[in-house]
Amino acid sequence: TPPKKRLNGKQFDDLTKWLETKNIDLINYLGHGSIDLNSVVTIVKTINKKMPAVGPYTVQNNHALKLKNWENFNLLALRKLGVIVTRPALEDLASGDLSALQYMLHQLMLAERKGFQVYVPRRSGTLIPSDNQMRTFRVSKPMTIKQPGSNSNTNQGRPGF
Repeated sequence: TPPKKRLNGKQFDDLTKWLETKNIDLINYLGHGSIDLNSVVTIVKTINKKMPAVGPYTVQNNHALKLKNWENFNLLALRKLGVIVTRPALEDLASGDLSALQYMLHQLMLAERKGFQVYVPRRSGTLIPSDNQMRTFRVSKPMTIKQPGSNSNTNQGRPGF
């Protein structure tokens, strides 16, 4: 597994100051140290009022279902805010890793400073083929498929299955 992304001291200090300016106290949101996705949604909505409508998410005890909720939140909200969370980081968030949450919030802070540029996946190539990309295909006559055990005279000219 790849090493977990953690904040260094300066990044942690920047995040702490930024959260203070937003009047966000992680301890109040996290309760007993567990990461509740609905609390994270509330934090993100506090940071960006224009966040796409998501949730509320059903609280799950199963890791796979927690991961599915985080994947949905990533696709429906975080990516639209310009925050890209990798699959391993989503797994860490689903397992309740506080350092993963801090890293994700740090990425959100950086995205806010850039003006929440919406993430649009790049496409390779163009959608309109150029002349040298055009291909010619031969179209042959449709074949008549005979059903096993059928008389060859009854299915002439009609495809069958």
